[in-house]
Amino acid sequence: MTDTVIYIIFIATFILMMLLDILKIKSNNKVLDIKEKIYQLETDIMQKTLDLNLILVNTIKGVKDKEKS
Repeated sequence: MTDTVIYIIFIATFILMMLLDILKIKSNNKVLDIKEKIYQLETDIMQKTLDLNLILVNTIKGVKDKEKS
C-alpha cells in the first residue's frame, strides 16, 4: 500500500510539473508577442521622428534660403 501511495504522489507531481511547463510556455509566447508589438511601435515612432526632423531641416533650409535672397 505504501508503494501505491508513493507512485500516486510521484505521478501527480509529474503531471503538475508538465502542466506548469505548458503554462510557462504559453506565458512566454504571450511575452514574446508583447515584445514584438512594442518593438514595432518603437520602430514606427522612430521613423515618424526621423520624418518630422527631415521636414524641420528642409523648412529651416527654406527659411535660410529666403533670407539670403
